[in-house]
Amino acid sequence: MIYFLRWLWGVLFTEVMVTLAILSFLISPRGNVMYWMKRNIWAPGLFKVFGIQVETTGAEKIDWSKAHIVMANHCSNLDIVALTLALPVNIRFVAKKELMYLPLFGQMLWFAGFPFIDRRNRAAAIRTIARAAENIVRKKHTIIIFPEGTRSRDGVLQEFKKGPFHMVEQARAPVIPVRIRGMGELMPPGSLKIRSGKVRVHIGDPIDADLVAGDIEQRRAKLAELVREAILSL
Repeated sequence: MIYFLRWLWGVLFTEVMVTLAILSFLISPRGNVMYWMKRNIWAPGLFKVFGIQVETTGAEKIDWSKAHIVMANHCSNLDIVALTLALPVNIRFVAKKELMYLPLFGQMLWFAGFPFIDRRNRAAAIRTIARAAENIVRKKHTIIIFPEGTRSRDGVLQEFKKGPFHMVEQARAPVIPVRIRGMGELMPPGSLKIRSGKVRVHIGDPIDADLVAGDIEQRRAKLAELVREAILSL
């Protein structure tokens, strides 16, 4: 019964916060109010309901006034919530196109300028990556990408997709490797059950793509290798 009440509260709380976030664009078209609500009310409130604590290491090493591309492992639907609490900056993430059609939530992401990627349409995906890269450079956005492309079922880091490294090549922004530990155990892929516990978010040193030598394909492959090694080391 307690578990059901937690889920019910979590869903209702999220719907109310998403509605308020959409309305906030009337007074703050750039989304500043929405991001404040997300970091200070929604994410901590949601995790408090489910008894989840986030412990962060390494954030002090990063100059968050600059644009970055954050690449993290992906094991749970709640990874974004954990990163919202762990990173001291307004974050956007590359969302799959299907999320656009979720009532209210999809509209909020659209208003906030989140890039939607159609994984079944390579040409459209490339255009989305190009627009996201332009915003990283021009607006100094910090973008979160899960380079595995989907959640890992067993917690093992999967093979990386090529798309995220196309974005790095175009934006020329430093890559911050991040390792999320414990989230997959608290809410495994394919499960709606959320357990209480502690999640640890480890933030690594920035990786400068400009220091990677070779032609375009070689640089992308080498950068993917460097990011993978960095995530695994955290």
